[in-house]
Amino acid sequence: MEKELFLSTDMVDSKLRDDFWRDAVKPVFELSENSDDHLKGFSGTLRSRMMGSLLVGSTSFNEQKYERTRRLIIHSGFDHYVLQIILAGTLRGNFNGIDVFAEPGDIVILDLSQVVSSAVEKGARITIIIPRHELEKLAGWRNLHGAVLKSQAPTTGLLFNYVKGMVDISAQLNATEAIAAKEAMLLLLASSLNGTEQDLTNNVAINLTMRHRILAYIDDNLTDYMLGPHSLQQHFHVSRSHLYRAFEQDGGVAKVIRDKRLELAYRLLVETQGKQLSLKEIAYRCGFPDASQFTKAFKSLYGVTPKNARQSNTLISPDGSSISMLQNYLASQADKVKANHPDGPVKPPNRI
Repeated sequence: MEKELFLSTDMVDSKLRDDFWRDAVKPVFELSENSDDHLKGFSGTLRSRMMGSLLVGSTSFNEQKYERTRRLIIHSGFDHYVLQIILAGTLRGNFNGIDVFAEPGDIVILDLSQVVSSAVEKGARITIIIPRHELEKLAGWRNLHGAVLKSQAPTTGLLFNYVKGMVDISAQLNATEAIAAKEAMLLLLASSLNGTEQDLTNNVAINLTMRHRILAYIDDNLTDYMLGPHSLQQHFHVSRSHLYRAFEQDGGVAKVIRDKRLELAYRLLVETQGKQLSLKEIAYRCGFPDASQFTKAFKSLYGVTPKNARQSNTLISPDGSSISMLQNYLASQADKVKANHPDGPVKPPNRI
């Protein structure tokens, strides 16, 4: 499993801490001080680790205000949800027109494609960044932005404790175990969302509903060699232009199908139960006409060959994904601190 990154304002000179903390979180949020705390500046810690397609971590901080603006949304390009587990301190904010209040024990969902303006007390969070399609596949398309799963609900408590435990042991999981842990978390989250009394169904757009149906159909038919744009047009009775518009931001539906097939191939590669399939068998099952084309496509997405992925048995994420780039950005910030800290690296404190 990939090494955990750690950043802290204690790592840098007090005069540089505000700029350091702003830089650390700027791909996701723009920060400002609370008015009554402006003389103190920012303080905080951040841990993060890639867990396949997820970015998992935790933060602690003093009182701060953060925003995700339209400009930042366009610039960052994230198509993900953020799950925030409130460990300490309250959160108050406006999530694209929805007033939100959360306290310790609650779980808040942010949609990184929507605006948010929020103020937080001194506190701590566990944060999980989840690709949109992985949650929507289970929960359906709903306006989840600003949804608060309250601590009083039994399913919230179960999810809260599961996520804390998953993050604590994430470094010890092999690839197959990490996939299973992620899927269990998503099932618990979907169950919690289905049980909430909040109205999460407003503003369901027809094209997004169709998109969800198409994605579900693709997931169910990945091993069908005939699956492609033409078969989708015929099955859903939609035009080529309508299909293109629905998946334009993804690079087209053909790319979506290819990437999902490669994700399935990766799962088959690292599966340790039973007889291992040959690369040729995996290529065939995942809709690739030959092993060489499969190998080329796999390496293009994941940065390693299928053979190397199987041998390493480590959970990897697609090359060039926005979350991978976020983790790489955080790693570059950590490297800067190590290069400039006069007393050597700061020892991370115990976990929250």
